[in-house]
Amino acid sequence: TGQLLSTLDRLPQGQFSDQIAALPGRFATVLENAAEMCEPEAQFIQVPRRTLKTDGEIDSWAEEVKQQLKTALKKGPVVIR
Repeated sequence: TGQLLSTLDRLPQGQFSDQIAALPGRFATVLENAAEMCEPEAQFIQVPRRTLKTDGEIDSWAEEVKQQLKTALKKGPVVIR
């Protein structure tokens, strides 16, 4: 606890906020590295991100992602980003 308080006293507010904001990206990198170690042939696939407003848009997006993943799966294991 003392170390934490000392660190907080030394860091400017903005820098501390920046470090907190960077944590999700760092955790994602650690997870990807672990996945690569467990499954070296894995491909990391980024699925499209969008705002969906209707059932039809959901169905269309799901079909698009399904095809993207099936195509990638032909080349080896898939990890979704």
